[in-house]
Amino acid sequence: MGIQLLPQQLVPLMPILDAMSDGVLVVDASGSIIAVNKSMRRFYQGGETPFPGYPLADFNAADWVEAKRVLTSGKPLLGQTMHLPAATVVANRLPILQNGKVAGVVCSMQEISSLDAVVRQLGAYRELDSQLKGLLEALPQAVLVTDAEGRILRVNAPCCRLCAMERDSLQGRNVRELEKDFPELAVEVAHCLQRALPAQSIARCQGRPLLLWSVPSLDNHKKPRFVVVSLMDLERFDYVRQQLEDSRRSAEEAEAVAHGGDIFSQVTQEVGMVVRSAAIRRVVDR
Repeated sequence: MGIQLLPQQLVPLMPILDAMSDGVLVVDASGSIIAVNKSMRRFYQGGETPFPGYPLADFNAADWVEAKRVLTSGKPLLGQTMHLPAATVVANRLPILQNGKVAGVVCSMQEISSLDAVVRQLGAYRELDSQLKGLLEALPQAVLVTDAEGRILRVNAPCCRLCAMERDSLQGRNVRELEKDFPELAVEVAHCLQRALPAQSIARCQGRPLLLWSVPSLDNHKKPRFVVVSLMDLERFDYVRQQLEDSRRSAEEAEAVAHGGDIFSQVTQEVGMVVRSAAIRRVVDR
């Protein structure tokens, strides 16, 4: 890894280098400074500030030792910590190559304080990502998430079980790659992305009837960023629905008995009425 430019060719790029928050210093093969940007000069405030035309060793002997290692080996040195007069930085040094030979070195330095902010943001992102994973795994319903190109970003464990596939076999693949085993999924996601509207359909996967419910997440321009697909096993849904219906019916009958008591039994016996339905019992109660 190196830069295919002569050190002097970087000088016209100084307006760009000065706009960078990272400090940049360029030396030639002899160790003479060719260019120094504004951020690098700021890092040296309070001490001798390097400037073009003078040896790097006159300003920072340790920096020159590391730059000379790059000049000698032709290999980059990355992630080294340095203490400059106005900042502690992480330094990266890349060789400048010309016709296969090392013609100089570019020293790029970033303040550790700015890196700390990045690390904190990364930590917050990781925590949010962990929470999202936990939320998806806690759902009893199968869930699959794709990006705007149809590439599968996430699946939860119920989705893996429903599709009878390993997580690694799903995540990272495009839904179009699953057309052989699950053709409706590719059509559903494509439809949702094209219309930027929720979509639903009936599908079959591994012989099971499924209800697919797809919802797009839109950006500020009303364009889909990703699609969340919920997959419901209709056979399991029918079983749960029947269980809930039975529980509701039992509860209604128990409530009717509790409210009717002996009066209800007396009335039905007197008129010779047999009541088995909770709905009819409510009518008789009135």
